[in-house]
Amino acid sequence: MRLNKFPAPVVFLLTLTACLPYSTGAPAPAQPTERPVVVGASLALSGGFADTAKEVRAGYELWAEDVNSRGGLLGRKVELKIYDDEGKPDKAAQLLERLITVDRVDLILGGYPGTTVAAQAPVAEKYKYVYIGMGAHSPSFEQGYQYFFGGPPLLGSWYPLAFMDLIKAVRQGTVEGPPLNTVALLFMNNIIGQDARKGTLDFIAKNMPDFKVVVDELYDSPLANADPLIARAKQAQADVVMLGGNPAENALMLRTLRVQGYQPKAVFVYIGPHSLPWVKEVGELGELVFTGFTGDASTPKAKAVDQMYRTKYGQPIDLYILAGYNYGYVLEAGVNGAKSLDNTKIRDWLKANEVDTPLGKLRFDQRGLPQPISVAYQIQGGQVVAVWPRGAETKSPVFRR
Repeated sequence: MRLNKFPAPVVFLLTLTACLPYSTGAPAPAQPTERPVVVGASLALSGGFADTAKEVRAGYELWAEDVNSRGGLLGRKVELKIYDDEGKPDKAAQLLERLITVDRVDLILGGYPGTTVAAQAPVAEKYKYVYIGMGAHSPSFEQGYQYFFGGPPLLGSWYPLAFMDLIKAVRQGTVEGPPLNTVALLFMNNIIGQDARKGTLDFIAKNMPDFKVVVDELYDSPLANADPLIARAKQAQADVVMLGGNPAENALMLRTLRVQGYQPKAVFVYIGPHSLPWVKEVGELGELVFTGFTGDASTPKAKAVDQMYRTKYGQPIDLYILAGYNYGYVLEAGVNGAKSLDNTKIRDWLKANEVDTPLGKLRFDQRGLPQPISVAYQIQGGQVVAVWPRGAETKSPVFRR
């Protein structure tokens, strides 16, 4: 592939004195004269997904700082080399190829968002590099890739599962809430929105076929005007509205709900509430908004990572930062388990062993998928709290009447 000019990567050589009370192995102390292990990635650090991509990057940085404080990988310091692909799939694929063939990185981590991951997966497969990250979306795990892992995957089809199960519980009377009989689906028309829509519709068809879909829209992104979409949901008087855009589009649709004087009993926002800056930006418009996540942030290891982050930055960790850390953690487990930087050996170890991660225990099948994990969260009092399922919740869900 002929490569054009690319932006210089952001390079981090990181150390941290604080460490977690656990590790993925016991590497030998790093020798300062040894060449570092270079881990490459590209993320949408500009464009519509920049805010969440920057949080994934922060998670990668946090992991690199932590692993270096524990001796590095195989006794060598970790250095991150991260490019900005602007969220453009073609550019993301080219940059990943550059990292592998020009920069000659030792290892790679996954991109963000799913549209760029889908473009990078065949590149990682071509060069036989283990690719751990959000996993694009469901179709990417049906291509027969052998080096592709969701650690855990941020699958659109998994995100709404716990929320939909909560709706089912309310309808059955096992959880307090108002009558919920209809839903409006407003998702972006790309691999991200299509997968989220499919997961939602599949759950409805299987578990509550009388829950009526009164609006089902796949819109072209970027979304400049949300008035027509929200007007359709308002006209249908949907009890539940599910917004499946990028963070800026979801904020726009929330503002449009307010402008049009429409207050559904429940609003689910696919991307945005995981980020505390987004929560602060939308302010009261985000209050009681639900979202989903495909990892269990209530584990002791997740709490340890959160405490490490609080100590360093004075605030709780966002879910996407925790996800980025987790991808690095899975890669570290593979390296230490294989006792090698050979990507094929790392792949084989990951497919043969369970990894006990901050976001839950992951055992990968031959597609690179662990068992589905889904947790529903809600913004309450400006904080993002787990509300479903039972056992993972920290607060009870609240619905509008």
